[in-house]
Amino acid sequence: MKYLRLYTRPRKIDQKGVDYDLEGRITFKLLEEWMKEDLLVAQYVLCGPEGLVHDLMKGLLNAGVQRESIQFECFGPLSTSLEQFSY
Repeated sequence: MKYLRLYTRPRKIDQKGVDYDLEGRITFKLLEEWMKEDLLVAQYVLCGPEGLVHDLMKGLLNAGVQRESIQFECFGPLSTSLEQFSY
């Protein structure tokens, strides 16, 4: 099992390599580069604000990942933009 932990803004007490792996926000391009040949066969659990989840799901689905391989949960208010993914 592979984990990639990103902190948008690590605190001073957070240690890279211990508490998180990379600083910044995840993008589909970063995910695609990190997953490489496992991209189409992995199971995904996405959690974050709606815009982030939407962008990652769109990238994964456009790359050929099956919708059944993606679970998600959003923070904050949810609009209807995720309805197209038929959860």
